[in-house]
Amino acid sequence: MHLLSVILFFSLQINAQKVDYLKIRDGVLQQTCGVVDSSIIMARMERLEALDTNMIGKNLKQYFLDLGLTYWLFANGSKGTEYLEKTILVNRKALQLDPKNETALWNLALAYAMSKDCNQAASYFKLHQHYAPARIRMEIKEEQEAVLKNCRS
Repeated sequence: MHLLSVILFFSLQINAQKVDYLKIRDGVLQQTCGVVDSSIIMARMERLEALDTNMIGKNLKQYFLDLGLTYWLFANGSKGTEYLEKTILVNRKALQLDPKNETALWNLALAYAMSKDCNQAASYFKLHQHYAPARIRMEIKEEQEAVLKNCRS
């Protein structure tokens, strides 16, 4: 399946056509049922990084969110700081494409909190609260407060 995805993507590149990321996403991410270990995350990261974002014509925001999540998962390993910075970078790119994107705002808040940049974390949590649907604002407020408390300790 992986080889088929790569061949499909490169054939699209040769024809200079822009691709809808969602149409190739399953092949790139290769979702698994069960435990996701570091080798799976690393392989997913390599496939995502191999994509030429200039060839993604639609749903580029989702590509950046997927790459950010992959970096986030990898940041829990031995290269935490480097991949945490990459998480922040690609989530900011997703936010440039969609400034009200709740997922990117939440991810940035968590990444900044993990980096101990509590002011930035609080700023992104505030933006997230602003754009989140009213029905979930109260549910996540306690979680945000706990993350910020942990950040400040």
